[in-house]
Amino acid sequence: MAKYILFILLFLQFNLIYAEEHKIGALLCLTGDCAEWGENSIKGIELGIKEVNESGGLLGKQLTLEVQNSKTGNNSAVAITGFKKITSNNDISFIIGTTWSASGLAVAPLVAKRKDSLIMTSPSLGIAEFNETEDNLFNLWPHDEYATRALAKFAYDKGFKTAGICTGNDPWVMEQGETFSKAFTKFGGKVIETVEIDPGGVTDVKSQALRIKTKNPDFIFYSCWYTKAQLSKELERLGYKGKQIAILIDKTKLKEAQGALENTFFTRYKAPNETFKQKFLKEYKEEPGLSADTAYDALMIYVKAVKKAKTFDSKVVKSTMFSLNYEGASGKLVFDKTGGVKKTPEIWHVLNDDFQFYRNS
Repeated sequence: MAKYILFILLFLQFNLIYAEEHKIGALLCLTGDCAEWGENSIKGIELGIKEVNESGGLLGKQLTLEVQNSKTGNNSAVAITGFKKITSNNDISFIIGTTWSASGLAVAPLVAKRKDSLIMTSPSLGIAEFNETEDNLFNLWPHDEYATRALAKFAYDKGFKTAGICTGNDPWVMEQGETFSKAFTKFGGKVIETVEIDPGGVTDVKSQALRIKTKNPDFIFYSCWYTKAQLSKELERLGYKGKQIAILIDKTKLKEAQGALENTFFTRYKAPNETFKQKFLKEYKEEPGLSADTAYDALMIYVKAVKKAKTFDSKVVKSTMFSLNYEGASGKLVFDKTGGVKKTPEIWHVLNDDFQFYRNS
């Protein structure tokens, strides 16, 4: 009898501990071209979870995190598998992810089917189609088409008249290439060469580089994220002297280019605020990288909405998120009616193999 009572007590204690947890999901890229972004996001989320738990938790529950890898590219099977693993746990009603567009678009319809029981917020996905799929999908990264248009105007205002464009069949890559081409042409410029390079695993870009070098445009615009480093090195080898403009550059691509992206103009968004920067430095002994701040804010917006709603009910929390006026690590964030946000892009350039602010767009 005593053993039976002891078993019951241990069982109740285990369930009490379990009941005091609220699990958050994260579906982020941890391998491949987007790994830098996914790793930054994880650090931002974990920093936020630590803060929430140290301050008493969320509605009396300690936050825990389940992470799955989404990868990226046109093959989104890994992201779908990761999503199914996370959602097999019925206790998870909020997921931060995915990292980039292809994986996000693959899982968006699955999230949409659970519109009243699940919320997903991406920290770094740059196209509108993701958050416009259903009202339980949110995005803390601005739609990059606005930054791309700003780059097209910047290029024309600099006096560049002819452009070469590197694009590909990835959804985000394709959208930025088409957006830049239309905008630059509308301003009065001319696109005299367009090369397409499929994402993932491509190392030989000699033919594409030669086509650009032969046409000799004033500049080349890189929307081909995956291969911009290889193409810039090959253009340098061929002696191309035109300027280079890109929609976003991260440290991984800068390192891969081995100096070939020097003086490249690109866009990024306002750096994290100083408070977040110092907290991140203290925790990780390094400055926050791309998407660390937006991933932190993705968690904290959810936390703020739950506290305001006084419930974990996804349908109520979702509605509350739309009404929030949030000032966070990545700036002031207010969701529009489709769950997206807007930010003013900044023009930066690569100088001495590092990133330097150039001007506001």
